[in-house]
Amino acid sequence: MRKDSRPLVLLVDDHADYLEVLEIGLRAEYSVIVAQNGLDGYALACRERPDAIVIDLMMPTIDGWTVLRKLRVNPELTDTPVIVITAVDRNTIKRTAAHFQVAGILQKPCTADDVAAAVRAALEAARPRAAKTDPRR
Repeated sequence: MRKDSRPLVLLVDDHADYLEVLEIGLRAEYSVIVAQNGLDGYALACRERPDAIVIDLMMPTIDGWTVLRKLRVNPELTDTPVIVITAVDRNTIKRTAAHFQVAGILQKPCTADDVAAAVRAALEAARPRAAKTDPRR
């Protein structure tokens, strides 16, 4: 059971400084956990079952797309809203993002306020769907 009643957000990015900026910026509104690579991010998602995930697409070892593939086939995480952060032009990835039911696309560089707003919108959009499928909500 979570100690904090605020929504839990998992941040996954391989740039530690950027990750820290986002974490600090989101802490006022959310409980935040972080991972510096896709492998650890997926493991944390499986263990903690966050309410939303914010993930960089371009990371070494396991990139964001690979993590998204794994999330979408995991029955416990398939409906978790995911916001992707990318240095690639958002128009280039729209089709793939739609395929993976991405809740939002943010272009780097983006601020913690941008990320918080995207998480807020994703959680709000997911709320009616979760109420229909999850009797705990």
